[in-house]
Amino acid sequence: MADKFISVGGIRLFYDERNKNAPNTIFFFHGNSSSHKTWLKQLDSELLAGFRLIAFDLPAHGLSGGVSAIINNYTLPALANLMTGVVEKLAHNCPFILVGVSLGTNIIAEMMADEIRPKALLLAGPCIAGIDCTPDKFMIPGTKIGVGFIDEPDEADILALIQLAINYHSVQQTADLTKDFKAVKDCFRSGIGQSMADGALSDEVALLKEKDIPILVIFGADDQAIYPDYLDNAPFNIWENEIVKIGGAGHWAHLDEPEIFTKLLADFSVEIFNKADF
Repeated sequence: MADKFISVGGIRLFYDERNKNAPNTIFFFHGNSSSHKTWLKQLDSELLAGFRLIAFDLPAHGLSGGVSAIINNYTLPALANLMTGVVEKLAHNCPFILVGVSLGTNIIAEMMADEIRPKALLLAGPCIAGIDCTPDKFMIPGTKIGVGFIDEPDEADILALIQLAINYHSVQQTADLTKDFKAVKDCFRSGIGQSMADGALSDEVALLKEKDIPILVIFGADDQAIYPDYLDNAPFNIWENEIVKIGGAGHWAHLDEPEIFTKLLADFSVEIFNKADF
């Protein structure tokens, strides 16, 4: 294991790297107000030991610095452009897959507007938007999703948001997720929330369709935040023409059912990286 920092455009980001000398890389993008630690079960898995694994702390999260003073504000396109530069710098011209959960899927989708060439994507608990996929069509009403866009919510609301994201709550996991939530800095939550309300995002569904690479889509079948069927007729290249819905799992299926999730990722990655044109 190697904990490292990378600077791109004056922005310092933390990342956790495993299996440094493996030829193919999987990059992990966490969700809103989380950190690289959300991926520890995947980073530590023997199923993924044959791949180079890199999990970031996104800007203003975990040990990474804020970026508002450099990019003026937080928007999904600006974050995507930044992360494209980070991934390209760390990929070393070798094949890679991008894996994201929740808000991480928006950043990955927005990255498809750049000249970046991942071999494939895995989108977990996606909340990607498009002309025909507006938030009112995929966000389940009456939930605490809005807490993720408030800089200093109270403890009860933080707990409610965590319970919305995962269905299995151990005391330790809840404490860890709460600590990650409170570590977010630089008014990220209000900034990204306001930018999305102002329409500062792309037609992410169209960007994925245009890129035309294999995409494994995974939902928790019991997602309480996002309707798990809203992408059933998505026009992009869904791997094996099937969206996976993991029974019993919530919005962050990689935490609720880590063994199932990691096996899906491992099988997907083996197939993608073993294709003849690589």
